[in-house]
Amino acid sequence: MKARQAYRFALDPTPKQEQAFRSHAGAARFAWNWGLARCRERYKAERKWYSAAELHRMWNTAKKTDPALAWWSENSKCAYQEAFRNLDRALHDFIESKKGKRKGKKPGFPKLKKRGRCKDSFRFSTGVIRCDRNSVTLPRSFLTHAYGWACWTRCRQASRRRSRITCNCPPTGYSAP
Repeated sequence: MKARQAYRFALDPTPKQEQAFRSHAGAARFAWNWGLARCRERYKAERKWYSAAELHRMWNTAKKTDPALAWWSENSKCAYQEAFRNLDRALHDFIESKKGKRKGKKPGFPKLKKRGRCKDSFRFSTGVIRCDRNSVTLPRSFLTHAYGWACWTRCRQASRRRSRITCNCPPTGYSAP
């Protein structure tokens, strides 16, 4: 079994980048709620859930046909994909818990996410993700200066194998663990 190493960076985004962060977090929250609504509808009708891949295929169809979703292209596709994966994992954990196959605290059924009442976060799993001397480069032209919690040599070592990065916004500012 391979060990995973996590690194945490506190980010100092410009106002434009902060707006992009908030937009991506909102897109991920919207995708979670949209997917959860579809899963609930299917469960009432067929007693089955959609997988993350099925939700993503449905999203691709809906975003092209529904004019109310015209804003989807402003954000990275990863924000939507990873939200569907997180929802799939939450539903899987809930089902495994109900069957008694999951150890530890029993998770409840996934809930809708509301702005200000959930952790604003999103994940990138594709694109350029690298750490330089004093900055973290994220996909979609995010370039932010990093400070705190990470020594630069470890940051450079992590950049070669960085496959995904989660950005979340605690009350004090953005971080990328």
